[in-house]
Amino acid sequence: MPDSFPPPAPRRHWLSFERLHLYALPLLAASLCLIGGALSVDLQGRRIAWLPVGDFIAYWSAAHLALDGQALSAYQLPRLAGVEQAALPGFAYAVSWHYPPTFLLLLLPLALLPLSAAWLLFMFFSLACYLAVLSHSLDQPRRLPTLLLLLCAFPGTALNIMFGQNAFLTAALMGGGLLLLQRRPWLAGLCFGLLTLKPQLGLLLPLALLCGGHWRAIAAAAGSATLLLLVSVMVFGADSLPAFWQTMAQARHWLEAAGPSAVGHAAEAVQPGGIDAQWLAQGRLDRRQIPTLFAFARELGAPLLLAYGLQLAQALLAALVVARAWRVPLATLRRQALLVLGSLLATPYLFDYELAWLLLPIAAWAAQGLREGWRRGEREWLVAAYALPLPLLLLSLYSGLPWLQFLFLALFLRLAWYEKALLLNKDAT
Repeated sequence: MPDSFPPPAPRRHWLSFERLHLYALPLLAASLCLIGGALSVDLQGRRIAWLPVGDFIAYWSAAHLALDGQALSAYQLPRLAGVEQAALPGFAYAVSWHYPPTFLLLLLPLALLPLSAAWLLFMFFSLACYLAVLSHSLDQPRRLPTLLLLLCAFPGTALNIMFGQNAFLTAALMGGGLLLLQRRPWLAGLCFGLLTLKPQLGLLLPLALLCGGHWRAIAAAAGSATLLLLVSVMVFGADSLPAFWQTMAQARHWLEAAGPSAVGHAAEAVQPGGIDAQWLAQGRLDRRQIPTLFAFARELGAPLLLAYGLQLAQALLAALVVARAWRVPLATLRRQALLVLGSLLATPYLFDYELAWLLLPIAAWAAQGLREGWRRGEREWLVAAYALPLPLLLLSLYSGLPWLQFLFLALFLRLAWYEKALLLNKDAT
């Protein structure tokens, strides 16, 4: 009889790559139900057969007008609505266009295709770029099937497809730029320059690059953004910029409007004689879909200045943490995660389909843990980051309040707390 027994095998953590697919299956089923439900209610007529065209109808229609030499008409809702309704017979709404002429320039080739083909090309191209960025972030090529399952199960994927939006593209530009920053700063700057198609998502990016001393990326970003703007003005005319700012003023008016939410932006009322002018003057965005502290405060009835003050305070907190994280020798992936989360917290104008951005810090945080080992509670926080958006979205739908932004804030503060020793060290520069 042996005198001793071999030591017991180390206990495996309940969360491992081998088990991820089991945990993701319920969320995948829920996401499929989300898309199926959206198709069954017809997305207010914004679909072709089984394709949920969603807000992409505005992209294609604006590009169609621009290709016909009528770029300014894209910023005039009655003219845009006419193209949309011609493309989707029976569509009784209008999706407005609130993007700079630089994005319109990038979309021009899609106007050469039928609407359904343009939607498929745009969605699959942006999704492929998004998947490539996430795959390189995790650096687990043999786990690609698991990554695909996790991507499909994440509610942000379903939301972006359902609304026909550009969150895959913007997330790929931000994530790709961050991945290229150390080795290919000029290409990283090009990605950041293209991100100006949705400038409110990159509010903290210049601050991070300045604090990190990434001068070549800054030069490339400024140069590419300026060149893109000049070309778009040459193609569409100088009046396209004032037209863009005018539509942004309208969107800000809808965002700031007092009172309970009403659907705007993506479904403006169209009367038999054209756009309802009274609605345009009194309309409001559906703030349940805007996961920002500003929208939460306004939905509770807070005065406009108080709501902006709360949003500004949160943005300053995010800016201070991000600036410090990019000045100290913090692990690259963790500083990137803080930047993306901080960017989601800084802007007052964010929609729930931009939830696709949340996979960027999740992937960066997970990759750092896989490389260096996990700290206490990290994996549980990542599970919460991945699993909680869907119930929070449902809670927002039924409560009328946008709760999702508090998840962004909790993740940002938790990650900063993990790094507090380095962030608070005055000598760590």
